[in-house]
Amino acid sequence: MLENVRGIQAAENSSKIEEVERRLKDINEKIQLQQQKQREASAGSSSSLGGQRPDWTNSYKVWQDWVDVDELERKREATESQIENLYNQKDVLGHVHDHSEERKFFHLPEEEKIRKCEQYKILGNYLFEEGMFDRAAKQYQTAIGFYEYIFPEDPKVQEDVDSLRIKCLCNLALCLIRLKEFRKAVEVCSSVIEADPHNYPKAFFRRGLAHKKLDEYE
Repeated sequence: MLENVRGIQAAENSSKIEEVERRLKDINEKIQLQQQKQREASAGSSSSLGGQRPDWTNSYKVWQDWVDVDELERKREATESQIENLYNQKDVLGHVHDHSEERKFFHLPEEEKIRKCEQYKILGNYLFEEGMFDRAAKQYQTAIGFYEYIFPEDPKVQEDVDSLRIKCLCNLALCLIRLKEFRKAVEVCSSVIEADPHNYPKAFFRRGLAHKKLDEYE
């Protein structure tokens, strides 16, 4: 079951990518710092060879702060691999999701973000009416994923955005039922019920329908 109201996979992956990218940045900074320390240590050794008294205090500090650059390089490679895997993760329909659009979306004005999400929902509704359930589901998923990047200051606007997201989730669940992805439909409906168990009876009905298709009656 999806754990959170904001638990659609595309948005989760995007959050994970940001976290891993921050980790990668930290590793790169540590590598640069250690390389700088090594250059400074080498310069200190060269000066001592020129007849100057060696600075053992500084040398001790360099060794005390020593970090294995090879180990950092291995961590960097593993982190880069993790980022690549996250970029190639699939959404609830099994499609690989490109997060570059979300990065562009993040920098748009809030009103433009909301307008775009509404357009995705409208297009999803049209495609559903035309029987193109897979393509409709993609539009709803895009709106749901972009919801993560909308931060209105007005509480009333936030309520409207939350409502838009819930409607897209309900519509996505119906698409999944039409596509015979009943287990995924149950998960999506459950995320709606967890978020607002009182105002969206469609989520209960569609979850019940999906359970029926799975021969789950308890």
